[in-house]
Amino acid sequence: GHLATFNNQLEIVLRLITGALRVGLGLRQALLTVVSDMPDPSRIEFSRVVGQTNIGVSVYDALDQLAERMPSSEISMMTRAIRIQSGTGGNLGRVLENLAETIKQRRKLNRKIAALTAEAKFTKYIISALPIGVGIFILVFESDMREGLLFTLIGRICIGVVVGLITLGWII
Repeated sequence: GHLATFNNQLEIVLRLITGALRVGLGLRQALLTVVSDMPDPSRIEFSRVVGQTNIGVSVYDALDQLAERMPSSEISMMTRAIRIQSGTGGNLGRVLENLAETIKQRRKLNRKIAALTAEAKFTKYIISALPIGVGIFILVFESDMREGLLFTLIGRICIGVVVGLITLGWII
């Protein structure tokens, strides 16, 4: 929803702020470029930040309130980085650019993890279907084996073990 879209826009927001700081704008003016150039929800949230600075709230406190409204690790990193840089006097543009790159790499890694887990889930279905398919084949086409599976103690134990193992596989 709203938070997910905001987080997806955060890398672009950081790059916009970085570009504005590089051309010599202050942090508040850099936030104004976000308001003018970004779609919602970033535009709305950063216009709230700028609005709070208009009524005397410090830009750092306004950003902290943004982090409370939009709770995510990435926005927390951004607000902390800005506050720390203001105290130490380092190159805020470079820090925010590095943060944007970190966010980009995190998203890339998350997409890779999602692809791998999807592959594992699909494998689970295939592996579970194989013994069921073999069982159906035996019941339909192999009358001797069918009699052995369904009407002997060892056959019923085998069916129980197979069902147990498939269930255990799904749980794991």
